[in-house]
Amino acid sequence: MAERVTSILYRTYSGENKAPRPDWYSKELCLKSMLVSYDLLKQQLPANFTLMFDGELNPHDEWAKTLKRMVEPRGLIVEKTHQGNCETTMNAIYQASEYPDNQVVVIAEDDYLWLAPSLIGLYHSLTELPAHYSTPYDHPVRYQPDYPLGADYPHWHNTIYVTSERHWRTQESTCMTFASISGTLRDDLEYFEKYKDNGKGKPEDRELFREMQGLEAYQYKHPDTPRILVGPMPSLATHAHLPWLAPLIDWETEARRVNDIKLE
Repeated sequence: MAERVTSILYRTYSGENKAPRPDWYSKELCLKSMLVSYDLLKQQLPANFTLMFDGELNPHDEWAKTLKRMVEPRGLIVEKTHQGNCETTMNAIYQASEYPDNQVVVIAEDDYLWLAPSLIGLYHSLTELPAHYSTPYDHPVRYQPDYPLGADYPHWHNTIYVTSERHWRTQESTCMTFASISGTLRDDLEYFEKYKDNGKGKPEDRELFREMQGLEAYQYKHPDTPRILVGPMPSLATHAHLPWLAPLIDWETEARRVNDIKLE
């Protein structure tokens, strides 16, 4: 059977939000870690990379120059009028939903540090497991039943899967960095539209994935076949947002390792 194409849609803009960051964080480092993973994926599987820029690149801006230097040898940079987080997320979802049915799609925010095998791992999670969605991020909230904003909703059947290289477990939700199949995204557009804005300029990601999986009182439109979301154990990437770094991995060491790599 022919290998599926994997499309990476990487969302970024010229500013920064006010999230508390680890000392090693930079948007350039996060992008570089993604590109290292993409280069490894490309050695094994057909893939393409698109950077979706929220706004217009200023040719005199250092971030714009960095993006062109890093991305253009590998893929496309698409500029659109600045619309903000919610609309740019939906732009990525809409674009991904228009790809051929069987295409693997990774939609990524710009403040994650990625391990080199991340994208290959996401590909295998969707091609070897009965999963509809996959996250690279093992959020520490998964292991904090006293989390003040609410513990995870339990699945009807929590499951641990094994792919050719690692363990994966069902998860109740993920942030808006995840992988799926283009046809799945097309079928689920109504859910992404429903939860595109939490009233604070961000998608309501947690409720989105809870509903699509039919957890607690939520019910998916096809109740006999709810969606399944899985995540890796241990993590393949971390959100660079303190104190929520993924457990068990020395991310500072990983950041130094990425920093030492020279992109070709």
